[in-house]
Amino acid sequence: DASKSQDYHNQIVLALLYSILTSSDQIQAEKHSQWLAMITTDGNKFLQWSIDRLLISHYSMLTGHAKIRLFWLFSVLVKTGSSGVEDVTYSFLRCIQPGCTSPSNIELCTRLLLLLLEEREWLYQHTTLLCSSLYLFLRCITEHLVEVELVQLEVHFCITLLSERFFDCLAIGRDLVRALMDVARIEQFDQILEKLLNNPQLLCPSVSNVLQVLAIPPSAKILSVRITAEMERRLLFIMERVKLGNQKYHQSWFGDSFIASRSGIDSSSFIPDMIRYILCCFHPPANLGMVPRWACIGWLLKTIKGYHVASNAKLALFIDWCFFEPASGESVANLEPAIQVLALSASKYPQITTSLIEFLY
Repeated sequence: DASKSQDYHNQIVLALLYSILTSSDQIQAEKHSQWLAMITTDGNKFLQWSIDRLLISHYSMLTGHAKIRLFWLFSVLVKTGSSGVEDVTYSFLRCIQPGCTSPSNIELCTRLLLLLLEEREWLYQHTTLLCSSLYLFLRCITEHLVEVELVQLEVHFCITLLSERFFDCLAIGRDLVRALMDVARIEQFDQILEKLLNNPQLLCPSVSNVLQVLAIPPSAKILSVRITAEMERRLLFIMERVKLGNQKYHQSWFGDSFIASRSGIDSSSFIPDMIRYILCCFHPPANLGMVPRWACIGWLLKTIKGYHVASNAKLALFIDWCFFEPASGESVANLEPAIQVLALSASKYPQITTSLIEFLY
């Protein structure tokens, strides 16, 4: 029957996918890719779903060879215009580890940038993916300054998108302004930020004032692209499953795994993005005695060492306060943790409350 036929089809797809990922022969991999194209009965939906599951759940466990093969197969799907492959692209973007300059992470960044630049007409058809990729690489630039060639490629990619599709980029909302401020030391971005602040119609005729951009609420999907799926799982575990008072071990493990300095490089630069995720992407229905969002944000603020990252983190915490627009449907849940950090840290951690008040005033 139809269900058995579909199961058989799926098993063949998985077998060919496994063969491609493990094969050392490029010609054989290309042959199996052609077989996948010939046997598909669902427009590559199951293949793309399988790749997506690998990226979300098992990417860090794959060998270097398997990662290269997986990206090659993914690029084939993009170049052939496979329907729905934009979701796989988004998952690949989330595989980029923030605050990490390992060779494999740099290589993934480079491969994605080159592919998206080559296929940018396809990218322009998917606004959310366009905005997610722009936001991600804007935020990555300051972490990759030691990688000169990669930074040049990231700057070229971001400037290209901002120049050719600025209206679409506005979907990032106020976080676009925040991201541009952080890279304003680079001349090309300084010029765009100056235009946005003083004469935004040069960038987009429909924008007469930067306040219009700042009034656009944050997008949960765009902000989520900055943290990996594994980081998200661990962070949600702390806020959903760990009782308040028992979180120290889990926070220490998270810090050692994702925030600790690597090779002398401070990996805390993405803490502002984690704060944005907690504020705008995770709205629990009830606390129920688990670690509340404000407590997680307070912990993250205490882990920051550098002044620049601390300023960015405070801006990430309070930017919604300054430009909250209820008429746009923006949730008041975006504001609550900042108020709670200020109020509930005063007795035990007065230095946090003091520094936040100083930032505001």
